[in-house]
Amino acid sequence: MTNKTKTDNQFQIIKSSKSKSLKNYSLIGYNVLKDSKNTFYIQLHSNSGSGIYSSEPVLLDEIIQTLQQVKDQNKLSGKNLHQLFRGRSSNSAGFLMCVLRDLKIVKHVQGKQRYFELMEIKPVLDDLKSLRSTHASAALQRKKSATRRNSKKKTKKKTTARKPK
Repeated sequence: MTNKTKTDNQFQIIKSSKSKSLKNYSLIGYNVLKDSKNTFYIQLHSNSGSGIYSSEPVLLDEIIQTLQQVKDQNKLSGKNLHQLFRGRSSNSAGFLMCVLRDLKIVKHVQGKQRYFELMEIKPVLDDLKSLRSTHASAALQRKKSATRRNSKKKTKKKTTARKPK
């Protein structure tokens, strides 16, 4: 399995949200991205608690394929996703599982805190496809507004030369 690394301008953010960690100690920030071929990726971008993670986008199709290959579908865990983050923090796979729970791709197995089962994928993909235009344009608008605010701050910080006494 390979993760594609792309620059920010090759992705559009179609959803940005936060998910509770497995033990509800922190919030995991994530983006759902799409590329020019309308392929979806998930990217971890923040953690309100301690614990490092990989912010490299992971192909959603690879995540789903990896989970579908697990023999016991009632024992899915972050360990099953660790291979998607080769050489990265071990937290990344568990954080990604929290994101998948938030997106309703997986749900907890009743009575098992760390085990999940795969949900029906098609409704989730349909929801993501419907978000493409509205959220992406809103994210782009926020980015433009932030750029304008930052450029105004820079112009205000210019100093004038002092007159000699």
